[in-house]
Amino acid sequence: MTPKQTHRISGTISPFDFSGIPSTLITIADTSKNYQDKITAMHKLAQVQNMLELVQTKNTLADALLENSSYNIILIRTDGSIYYANNRAKKLLRLDLGTDSVKNYKQVFTIKDERDVISYAIIESAFNGNRARFPTWTFIDTTSAKIAVWGEVIPLSNNNTYDVAVIFEDVTQKYQSDIEDKAFFTGAAHDLRTPISAIRGTLELVNQTPSPIPEDTKQKLLVGAYDSVMFLITLVNDLLNVSRLEQGKIEIKKSAIDVTALVDEVTEQLSLMAKKKELYLKVEPAQTGMQRAWADLIKTREILHNLISNAIKYTLQGGVTVKCYEKDSQIKIQVADSGFGISPQHQSILFKKFQQVGAARGQSVAKSIGLGLYISKRFAQIMGGDVYLVSSELEKGSVFEVSLPIAPKNSQ
Repeated sequence: MTPKQTHRISGTISPFDFSGIPSTLITIADTSKNYQDKITAMHKLAQVQNMLELVQTKNTLADALLENSSYNIILIRTDGSIYYANNRAKKLLRLDLGTDSVKNYKQVFTIKDERDVISYAIIESAFNGNRARFPTWTFIDTTSAKIAVWGEVIPLSNNNTYDVAVIFEDVTQKYQSDIEDKAFFTGAAHDLRTPISAIRGTLELVNQTPSPIPEDTKQKLLVGAYDSVMFLITLVNDLLNVSRLEQGKIEIKKSAIDVTALVDEVTEQLSLMAKKKELYLKVEPAQTGMQRAWADLIKTREILHNLISNAIKYTLQGGVTVKCYEKDSQIKIQVADSGFGISPQHQSILFKKFQQVGAARGQSVAKSIGLGLYISKRFAQIMGGDVYLVSSELEKGSVFEVSLPIAPKNSQ
């Protein structure tokens, strides 16, 4: 019998009406790892406290351990002046104790909550002998950066008063991940509801219409229902791919790939999509004698399908050009469009999870949940290549590129 496991989860619960029956749509994710990270951090903090107590007795070894700790550590006197900071904290706070030793800690950093409200209560309380952990989420705002932190404020007995140790680690990446997950749950719930509602509406209309439905109306209903089903399939596949990527369970089967033949195959599949929008979709002739790529055929096909379909989707006039070439010991596949272009502020976040291409490409309504580019880039990187934005200009178009390693000579 498989032993039972306990998991911590986060997610959303949304009301949903299915054919007049009150229902509930639940999306969840396993957050056990983040919880375990906090438990590990608490154990480490306890070790740091022991070292701090040794430092007060002038223990040289403990002092050396604190200097090289993975935590930021600051010691504050009762009057508020900072008298010790380890190397990590000095760098973060840009603190020079040679000249800043009498500085009040409030002049060096600010403690804020999630609402961006300043509060020093946790430190002031420690001067009275009270130990406390930073609430989640807490931020330390310095002259150089604002970071999310986990940590504790620990009172250190000094005769009849207390000095204070502020110990924290930078968990900004975990905070960003938490924000992304929340955005995902909201988007996933919305994107699941939309096609389900469309399918339900079609079924209700067919079911409630007493007389035969005209053929042209029936065709429109079927096309709409089919599009909704295909959207759901794509969404579920993307969610499964992200889950496998983050668990390291993506299976890669490399072989020597003729990328020119693969590009021809994918553009042929997408030619009708371009034709419906009256756009050209052309492939430039590849250089003579181009070598094969060493990659997973299925994953490479998915990458190309994503990049080319995106290019068509976000182009209204002109079209899309695809070309293959060999450079810097790699096979390159370039996809250029004459579409909306991508604003500079969106270019830096384009390949992050849940960043919707529609919003980045000037669309009021995004046309996907925002996982395609993230998945494509990760697939390419796992295969030893990459996917990146070469250039983009608003109202003129964008150029994306895939790079893949060249296949070994004995496999060509």
